[in-house]
Amino acid sequence: MEMSDYDFDRLLVDQNIIFSNTESAIYIHDASGATFTNNILASHPKSKKNERAIQIKQVSKRTKSQNHSFFNNLIIGNAPNVEVNYPAFRSGPQKFDYNLYGAHAGERNFVINAFSDQPAPWTSEAFKSTILKNLKLNNEPPSFLISEKQVALNFGEWKNFWNHHQLINDANSHFIPKTSFCYEPDSHVLTIEFSKQIGTSDNNNSKEEKRFIFDCTKRTFLKEPPGPFFLPTLSSESFIIWNGLPLLAHGKLPKPQWTSTEKN
Repeated sequence: MEMSDYDFDRLLVDQNIIFSNTESAIYIHDASGATFTNNILASHPKSKKNERAIQIKQVSKRTKSQNHSFFNNLIIGNAPNVEVNYPAFRSGPQKFDYNLYGAHAGERNFVINAFSDQPAPWTSEAFKSTILKNLKLNNEPPSFLISEKQVALNFGEWKNFWNHHQLINDANSHFIPKTSFCYEPDSHVLTIEFSKQIGTSDNNNSKEEKRFIFDCTKRTFLKEPPGPFFLPTLSSESFIIWNGLPLLAHGKLPKPQWTSTEKN
């Protein structure tokens, strides 16, 4: 995503399924002001070292990379899976809350990178020292420095880091380890495996009625499951996420009503 220098909440990305990309599911550089809510964000299960569900960094001096928000998303993938730039220089605050992470809270699932400007404003040692001071740690934890410009934090350290920068992030977020997903492109069926049911409700709608839920507008983050789900999800759920469009006869071009949900 590329945008100019904006405040929070200038672009809404709501109820999408973004996964299995060859790169990070959401990749942002030199852009500000997007809000991501009620999405499934997943890095590929066989992702490379630097592929994340979310990745933000500064790559030039043209504008800033800051003021993004991530609320009520289902975030799946191999740890580490979320990476943001240090909130200084041409970078700034990012907001996270009400998310469900498909990992263990103790895993180093959260990366802070030094790409807050170009070139990066710190040496490797200075950057590591800065993060340790932010966390009030005297010694470097195991698996803390994953590259010269990246440190990986567990959930407690992640929240402490943002507290140091006067932000309360992920105060209402949770973890559900051993979460996985599989997509069958021929049938357009997405299957998600959870280690337990997520969400609570007395609504007993049938599974068939729950298949087509991605157009529902969610009004609250507290009473509904994370991601694009409108109703609670069981430990294993399959959804048809795309109905397809009618085939056209050879040589015919689509008319405006081609994408209409109404039958002709």
